[in-house]
Amino acid sequence: MAAKPGSPAPAQASTVSSQGKKPLLSRKQAAWEQVPRYAPDRVLVKFRTGSAAGEHRKAHNNAGGKKLHEISAIGVHVVQVPKGTVQDKIARYSANPNVEFAEPDYYRLLVIPDEGNDPGPDNGGVIAGREYFEEQWGLNNTGQQHTSFEPLFGTPIQVNGSVDADIDAPEAWDITTGDPGQVVGVIDTGVAYNHEDLVANMWVNPGEIPDNGVDDDGNGFVDDIHGWDFANDDSDPFDDGDHGTHVSGTIAAVGDNNLGVVGVCWQAKIMGLKFLLGSGFGSTSDAIDCVNY
Repeated sequence: MAAKPGSPAPAQASTVSSQGKKPLLSRKQAAWEQVPRYAPDRVLVKFRTGSAAGEHRKAHNNAGGKKLHEISAIGVHVVQVPKGTVQDKIARYSANPNVEFAEPDYYRLLVIPDEGNDPGPDNGGVIAGREYFEEQWGLNNTGQQHTSFEPLFGTPIQVNGSVDADIDAPEAWDITTGDPGQVVGVIDTGVAYNHEDLVANMWVNPGEIPDNGVDDDGNGFVDDIHGWDFANDDSDPFDDGDHGTHVSGTIAAVGDNNLGVVGVCWQAKIMGLKFLLGSGFGSTSDAIDCVNY
């Protein structure tokens, strides 16, 4: 897996400089400016402890909402409402003495640096078979030179690392390279589970038979082999936004295979839990569902 090490957080500025060059925020900034702050047709409702199910149904009827499902771990109802009526419905639910709170189903946005036409540290993209460990200064910093980005405009610059400013990963690997019984759920844009540097470390649901259309393990999810896509409500958490795959590689890319990068835990398993769309946003309720899964 290829990663762009050393990239600073994008500057939080939006004005145009005196040179006429716009500060760098995100590759999806323009699209995100069109995204509302919350789902236009859903609200989250929590009823007070001890209130009866009949009172819950009455509250939904009176407010004109339809319960889609309940996030049982926290007792929150995900409620469908007519598009454009979120604030009105929240006011109606909030006036009910049986309601502890009602709020919008806020969207969460993924903010990443815009790296322009430089998708990989070799300035030409990911090259199959290339070893990028030398670029992973966060794991083992020998003072090596690497590409970073000037924070305001994103101009590539070459910087030298600080020796031993790292997590001492090689020293840790002398003790252990991880446990294949450890499963890490990556709640993000999904995971490219067929990636050459991840495929051996993808979690496979032992209780599910692939593609038979049956919920074999009885957990409420059909054919959830590598996890679940809560953004699209299906069994395929494949990454259409790249970020989740990048994160997964940092956690558990296969080590010592002369490919891509190396994960901190060479043998841990990655479970794909998608709540962010490829465009970089997802709802609070979908994120919570990922945690509960």
